[in-house]
Amino acid sequence: MIQMIDSFQKVGLSQINELEAMLHIEIPEDYRLFLLSCNGGRPRKHVFTYIYEGRQEMGCVSRFLGIHEGEWDNLHQTTKTYKIFQKRLPDNLLPIANDPGGNLICLSLTGNDLGSIYFWDHDWEGEEPSYENTFLIATSFTEFIDSLMLDDEM
Repeated sequence: MIQMIDSFQKVGLSQINELEAMLHIEIPEDYRLFLLSCNGGRPRKHVFTYIYEGRQEMGCVSRFLGIHEGEWDNLHQTTKTYKIFQKRLPDNLLPIANDPGGNLICLSLTGNDLGSIYFWDHDWEGEEPSYENTFLIATSFTEFIDSLMLDDEM
């Protein structure tokens, strides 16, 4: 599994089930196992790539969100902020991490892209949430974790 630094306190299935009930979602198994083993934190390997306008771009994970009561990097609170209060994310996307610039890494919870991971650019200001400012990183959480690199591996 991935090496994490500064993870939040361990959680059990009951906390994950409670989060799913509060947000009316079902978390894919590979992400559920990640939360059980790490519950967020800063990954040692943090660089990822995605395609933007036909060229490969590089991004990095600042921190994975976790299930906890704190104000920052809180999975429940971040989801509420971007999906309910600001209505900026498509309904099927769950924010699971952030980058140093305030962008999000999101997990698709439904549809043909179920389980896929996207980079979401927060600078886009559309009328309605859409995929116009999202860029596919991986087709599963496991693929995403396995693809993370160190800075010097690029």
